[in-house]
Amino acid sequence: MEDYELVAAALSKITNTQVITYNEYLSQKDKNSDQIFQYFDSNLLHDIYLVKGVVTSDVIEVEDDDIASSSNVEVENSTNNFENVFISFSGETLEIKNLNANTTISQLKNKIFESKGIVPNEQWLTIQNVFIKNLSGKTLTVKNLNAKTSINQLKNKIYETEGIPPDEQYLNYGLKSLQDHQTLSYYEITNDTTINLSTRLRGGSNTIKVLDRDFLDPHYNYDFTNIKPCGRTYMRGNYKYMRPYGWNRLAIRVLDKYSDNRWLGVNNRTKFSESVEGEWIVSFHGTAKNNANSIAKDGFRLSKGRRFQYGRGVYSTPDIDTAACYADKFVHEGVNYQVVFQNRVKPGTFDVVSSETGLKIFITRNDKNIRPYGICIRKI
Repeated sequence: MEDYELVAAALSKITNTQVITYNEYLSQKDKNSDQIFQYFDSNLLHDIYLVKGVVTSDVIEVEDDDIASSSNVEVENSTNNFENVFISFSGETLEIKNLNANTTISQLKNKIFESKGIVPNEQWLTIQNVFIKNLSGKTLTVKNLNAKTSINQLKNKIYETEGIPPDEQYLNYGLKSLQDHQTLSYYEITNDTTINLSTRLRGGSNTIKVLDRDFLDPHYNYDFTNIKPCGRTYMRGNYKYMRPYGWNRLAIRVLDKYSDNRWLGVNNRTKFSESVEGEWIVSFHGTAKNNANSIAKDGFRLSKGRRFQYGRGVYSTPDIDTAACYADKFVHEGVNYQVVFQNRVKPGTFDVVSSETGLKIFITRNDKNIRPYGICIRKI
């Protein structure tokens, strides 16, 4: 439980809001009716911690040789293909191909029209299951919804099952508070999506985030605090992994959170120091929001030379000491700490800016290609 208290203190600093452990929630929930409690889970972390730096429109100068662009760079309007989507109707299954992250429900309906001749306004797409998870850990399955189902209608279905009046329900998906008048498709809620449910107490306006009891994965914790480099080379994603020596790495529970676990390299590793197929590269990300632009600008001032500029991106580095320069500091039980996130970055989806000394900064356009999986904390 000590790790959870430390992480809650770190996240409180990073998010500029109060984050408490689940045990603290149990002791507070009946004492103060002026508070709203909201789950803080790994999905919310992914959305909230990815601080994006913005390089100004001023031209910044670097040397040609100091830019090492990774192959097949993805930009924010990338059209990565999804796996095929299957539409079932009248006992028939239709396969829809070549969808991407920007495909809308309207565009999907047009593809169905092209294939089957069903006019879009006569189509009624059904979301079979939506999962509602409350603070007690109970999960409710709400069935027979569709893309046009409003949040208010969803709340009424929860009321029918759980008896919680709609005006006392607080539904949250990622960082978004779901508004009654909007639809499930507006929030891109699809089949088997999990929505967090909190109780909005009458008259309350303050929100306290409650750390999910399954937020951490202690089995994969590794305390590097007193470990020194031994000269051995470690590889992750066929890229040198600079281990976070001097830091305590607490693992975030991310296994099975995505379509597969290959990005973590947890399967088929024959030697701990070597990469495995499909594994993503390790990087570190400082957490101080007010330093996001600084790391962006510093990345381009590593050298001087030809004219070059980039736009918005997530800035991380394979060197935790570099990330620490842009990290938040916090106090827990009278002790000063610093916190940095450990990530995996998808190969071939980021640019690299390098200095003459070998210092590197990764620039990731699309936050889907960088995933936090560890929280590194050290005393200072």
